[in-house]
Amino acid sequence: MTTATLKRNITRMARESVQEAVRAEMMHLRASALPLVSASEQREIVRKYKKPTHEAARSVRASFLSNGLDV
Repeated sequence: MTTATLKRNITRMARESVQEAVRAEMMHLRASALPLVSASEQREIVRKYKKPTHEAARSVRASFLSNGLDV
């Protein structure tokens, strides 16, 4: 390899390493900023809202009168 190619490879690898370290640190900071939920609060949330059913609550069919297209 030439010196220029070697320098570009080292620079690229250093940049990727720094980006990976910054990304990991940002994930850690974001996780630490999330509020903690106690076990009793979590039980209350589960009891109150239960699991999502993944079913649509309501379906609406709209028709645009200007061009007659159904959506």
